[in-house]
Amino acid sequence: MRQDCVSELMIDRLIAGELDGDAALRIRAHAASCDDCGGLLGQAEAVARSFAVERPALRLPGRRAIRAAAGVAALAAGVALVVSAPWRGDPDGVQTKGRPSLGVFVSHGGELRRGVDGEVVAPGDRLQPVVTMQRAGWIAITAVDGAGMHTVYAAPQPVAAGRDRPLPFSIVLDDTRGRTAITVVFCGEPFALDQVPPGCTRDTIALEVR
Repeated sequence: MRQDCVSELMIDRLIAGELDGDAALRIRAHAASCDDCGGLLGQAEAVARSFAVERPALRLPGRRAIRAAAGVAALAAGVALVVSAPWRGDPDGVQTKGRPSLGVFVSHGGELRRGVDGEVVAPGDRLQPVVTMQRAGWIAITAVDGAGMHTVYAAPQPVAAGRDRPLPFSIVLDDTRGRTAITVVFCGEPFALDQVPPGCTRDTIALEVR
């Protein structure tokens, strides 16, 4: 990576439209001549395009309507499910550094931004979860809202390696106020939510709904 490379924060600000014209042009010109930054920009744009596509929304808990979303099962809390889909490995050979992590993009008032832990969001905001994994594995997504309600949004399922891979559903926040914690469990093999094997990891993003 070159010394003049662009930070991921600046790329996120570019995608969110927060930079002036000159700054945006400089970043795009650099990305066109730098494989590392060009790859990061391409991935960020792919996430934004994926998020822009209208999808069935899962209402984050409380008074909500839940509809099936492209192969994802929304299960009642406490129900164990083992998925036996075949292991598909790393189809595109993408490698990332560090432990698996959860990210979220927030759509508010027609603007898209990357969410951070502890951020204040509002009822009606749409969240797009993304995961970053060095190796292909299995994940499950759960949440606890401000009223203490537990919801399983993604049963254990295989996910390929890569950076900021968008999951095939989005979450629309309802009017339940308070701290909402979204947690992903990462494992290297199929698992049941009530019997997570040793060696699996978790990552959580907490948002304040106000």
